[in-house]
Amino acid sequence: MKKFIIPLLTVAVVASIIFAGCAKQAPAPAPTPEPAPEPVMTEWGLELNPYAGLAIKPDGSPYFIAHTQCFSGCEWMVVSDKITRSLCERAGAEFTFFDPDFDTQLQVDFVEDLIATNPPDALILQPIEEPMMVPVCDAAAAAGIPVFNWDLIIPADSITSKIYHDFDGAEVPGSDVVGGYFYDLAEQGVEVNIFEVWGNRSVQSSQDRHTGFHLGLKNHPNITVLESSDCNWTDEIAASLVMDAFTAHPELNGLFVHGGGSTGAVEGLRSIGRLVTPSEPGHVFAVTNDTDSVVVGAMDDGFLDAIGSHIPWDLCDTAVKLALLNVVIGEPVPKNVPLPMTLITPENADTVLQLGGLACYPRMPMGEWDTWPVLDSSDMGIPTPTVAMRKEKVGY
Repeated sequence: MKKFIIPLLTVAVVASIIFAGCAKQAPAPAPTPEPAPEPVMTEWGLELNPYAGLAIKPDGSPYFIAHTQCFSGCEWMVVSDKITRSLCERAGAEFTFFDPDFDTQLQVDFVEDLIATNPPDALILQPIEEPMMVPVCDAAAAAGIPVFNWDLIIPADSITSKIYHDFDGAEVPGSDVVGGYFYDLAEQGVEVNIFEVWGNRSVQSSQDRHTGFHLGLKNHPNITVLESSDCNWTDEIAASLVMDAFTAHPELNGLFVHGGGSTGAVEGLRSIGRLVTPSEPGHVFAVTNDTDSVVVGAMDDGFLDAIGSHIPWDLCDTAVKLALLNVVIGEPVPKNVPLPMTLITPENADTVLQLGGLACYPRMPMGEWDTWPVLDSSDMGIPTPTVAMRKEKVGY
């Protein structure tokens, strides 16, 4: 008897396993989705990092973004470098940066090397000499690399997006808001004799700053303008030009600086005793086109009267945003993106905004780049890309 019980038991167990395998299994309970993290908002109502996890490809590797600009030898350019890096890395992108230190050939070589050996998914670019970068931007586009050109505009149709302050005031307010400051003085009966410090006449941006500034002056009869030679955007030359001009022409009582060189121009006034407050004899109505900590400090001390909001924050924020929209989400982006400027004065320095962030960027925590929020370009029809948008548009 016992000989037969063991085989029968074996058959029964095997049969139960077979039938169990054929039976329909109860579905496993669906995993509870992790709640999306609450966005970190700043005091201006802007989100700190809506890009978290965005710049990741379907295979899990990061997108690669490259950035090059004129140089990094002043605060303005340091901000542009660091903010661009911070925003790209917040999105999870791999990032590289090259500073050619005003050597156009080095900048061309950098882009050519990228194309040949390590092509990025996007190139963000501020050129040293706009026309010289046309062939290399054409080559990048031919290699499938979209170029996002900011500030100094390259005359190449191959560029995906051009992001700039419209200095000549043709599309949105630009350097005309700076000229408007002197126009308002003249309307109050003040005789204004302005020394205009040129950046570089061979650069289209400098020509546009000149055009926009004079547009704001409106040919007012109480205004005269003495133009400088080029300071080549450097503080040393700007300081020398200011000292020479105000010494030779004591009737000068106004100063406008195209951009780079603003700090030098302020120090030039200081060195000849003309950097004084409006209540003191010899005060110069001084307005710069660019913003940095030195000129803001001079304004806070009562020596400088106003500042045009040509800042790097909105330019670089928009360039990164368009790159992520186009490369990660696959959305078409506008070819030309003019960003408006405003006038920063002692009265509005703590409140006036540009794309939702402080136009007076030195009021932000310098060096703490990851605490600067992503700006809001929605009024310009440019949405902020997110992982949710990627899932909806691309499917992962």
